[in-house]
Amino acid sequence: MNQILDKIAICRKTSCLKALFYPAASYRRLFVNGALNREVKCRPTKMVRHLFVLFRLFLLSSLVATTACQLADNKINGSIKVSSEPPSPNPPAPTGPPALSLALSEFSLSETTSVRNTPVDITISTRDQYGDLFYDPLATVTVSTSGSDAQAWLTQVVDNLDGTYSLKFFSEVAAITETISVTVNGSSISAASNQISVNEPRLSFTGDSLPSATVAARTVDETMSPAWTLTGECDVGLGDVLITSPTASEQTVSCDTAGGGTFSATYNYSTTSPYLSFDTKILTVHFYISQSSLQPKRTWIYKTQLASPPIIINDLAGLQVMATSDASKFYILGSDITAVGTNNWTSIGDPGGVSFTGAFDGNGHTIDGLNRQNASYPSLFAFLEGSVSNLKMTNIDLRGAFEAGAIASIVNDPQIHHISVSGHVQSNGYPAGGITGLGSHGHISYVSFSGSVIGVTAAGGVSGTGSGNISFAITSGTVDGDRFAAGIKKSTSGTIEKSTSSSVITSTDAGTATDYGSSGMSNRMTVRNSYFTGAVTGDDHVAGLVSHDWGKAYLSYSLASNITATGAALEVGPVAAKPLIVAPLSTYFSDTVVCTPACTNTDGNQKTMAELMQRSTYTNWDFFKVWRMNNGSETPQLRWMDHLSEYLP
Repeated sequence: MNQILDKIAICRKTSCLKALFYPAASYRRLFVNGALNREVKCRPTKMVRHLFVLFRLFLLSSLVATTACQLADNKINGSIKVSSEPPSPNPPAPTGPPALSLALSEFSLSETTSVRNTPVDITISTRDQYGDLFYDPLATVTVSTSGSDAQAWLTQVVDNLDGTYSLKFFSEVAAITETISVTVNGSSISAASNQISVNEPRLSFTGDSLPSATVAARTVDETMSPAWTLTGECDVGLGDVLITSPTASEQTVSCDTAGGGTFSATYNYSTTSPYLSFDTKILTVHFYISQSSLQPKRTWIYKTQLASPPIIINDLAGLQVMATSDASKFYILGSDITAVGTNNWTSIGDPGGVSFTGAFDGNGHTIDGLNRQNASYPSLFAFLEGSVSNLKMTNIDLRGAFEAGAIASIVNDPQIHHISVSGHVQSNGYPAGGITGLGSHGHISYVSFSGSVIGVTAAGGVSGTGSGNISFAITSGTVDGDRFAAGIKKSTSGTIEKSTSSSVITSTDAGTATDYGSSGMSNRMTVRNSYFTGAVTGDDHVAGLVSHDWGKAYLSYSLASNITATGAALEVGPVAAKPLIVAPLSTYFSDTVVCTPACTNTDGNQKTMAELMQRSTYTNWDFFKVWRMNNGSETPQLRWMDHLSEYLP
């Protein structure tokens, strides 16, 4: 019995309770039959161990609660904020094949601050769930603008077939802010900035480079040292300034940030580049400055020699003296001149056949009422080889037996720029033109004629006939010729560019020679970036733009109201009288045109008037630098004509 009892370990209750607090085994006394026998290891049971863990957790939570109460009773100046929401988990990584993600697609603007008449690039990027460019050929991209002016517009969206789309924003006006909105498949996409502010550009001349500067300040000669300097203001955001001239070196100069944007360019009198015209010793040198798509600003200087200083003319007597003075000198108008009465003028160089080889500049002044009846060569200059510019002639009446033209009757490669004329010019036996009669005129630019022209063999709103190019021309009124009549010029070669005529054209077209005919612009010349809005009547070859099949028509349109043929061998068309050897390119005419009899040739693209009032109609037309239009309410207009005071006196 004692042996059995010796093997039984009985722990006191106190010893077992202590074991709850001590996970390790502890030795306790063992009693047998009430007497101490020996010490044995007393281990808690499994259930007791679980109770022990729970009890410890209870003590720990009690300690935390007590500490919180103590902190509440001993507040400090501040607070401890404990979020009641669990932290957001990281978004799941994208999976699966690439697909269009509207959330990651975006668009951007090349500029958020622009200037009037300069484009802003808009780029749209469609992306997949991984953030890479993604091209969906079925995606529908739309772009719109909203703001304060309807003359802020967008070009068509171009799909680059790589997940990007391009277009341009353009505003005709300043002091506005426009908001750009883009949707893909009907859902809006975001941009870092979606607003464009449009300001007025700074481009202009300064100091002695201004057209309003004194003649002396703008006169240079061979004593220039080291060179003459052209100065002005520019818009820093538009980059370099391009300087062009028909008689001086072309230059590209930087727009310096100093003073908000300035530029300067030097020109040498000699042949050292950059130079003023090296083949002419005396002439008016015209400069045109431009940035981006801004229309050019103009000024001019007088290039002279010490032996030929400018002679200032202030009255009609002084002007008439030029007829007997040295025809190689430099003459400048110092004031407006009015001629009174009939036959108050004798053409310079007639009689005597002396050609004017010098320079004549109106300096923006006007000659009014010049009148000559029954002269041989009715004109300001009977024969012209020099230069004429910056002159306005009003109420002229010049009639004679031979070639007739307001500026010159017969020309041989002169420089004729920035001229406006109104009145009547007539030749009773030879060609006549609103500006020149006959001959090679090199290049006539920035001219206008309003009135009536009558010529034999040929009549033209700008020139009767001859070689040479014409650009930036405007004609209105009537043109009558017994073989050929044209709103601009009859010629076998050359180019008419950025020009327009609204004249009523009439020719007898005697005979059936295919060279003859009537047209709104010319017969064989290349017509580019131009338009006609008048009416044409002739015998056999009648057209809105060109009457001969060797003529060409590019990027132009005809709104001829009536095209009428009265002869036997009828060839009639709104663009060309007969099929052109080179088909018209992006040239249009209205379906309202009336051909009498019916049109025999319909070269070009026929459109309704509603279509002709939409930019989207005109393929490859430049609506930034060349054309502008109020979309939906007018046909395209030439941009340079919005600034006539800049180019015409």
